[in-house]
Amino acid sequence: MDRRPGWLVTACAAMSREENLRDGLARLQSMAAVSPGHLARSMRAHYGCTPVAFVAARRLEHAALLLTTTTDGIGRIAQRSGFSGQSYFARLFHDKYGMTPRAYRDATRRAVVPAALDTQDIK
Repeated sequence: MDRRPGWLVTACAAMSREENLRDGLARLQSMAAVSPGHLARSMRAHYGCTPVAFVAARRLEHAALLLTTTTDGIGRIAQRSGFSGQSYFARLFHDKYGMTPRAYRDATRRAVVPAALDTQDIK
């Protein structure tokens, strides 16, 4: 049986939407409609992280998806994912995925498009 409070599950699930990611922690707190302290305690108990870490992880996951599925520039992806700057985004992305956003895009593209088919016109 899932013992997570409904308000927390709903707020956390809503953080997968791009418009909520751009507003970040403020949006999570608003949707949770509880005090910041209660949100932090509940996040720690049920998700094992702070609200800030939760939002950052969702933003990075969204950015990874965009890198794989769009041709948007890295700066645009950082912006769409809610990061205020491209260098900060790149540093956090590298910390999580062990490579730069551009290297991640190239690696995931190569996983889908065999190297023999990798030509300039499909990059």
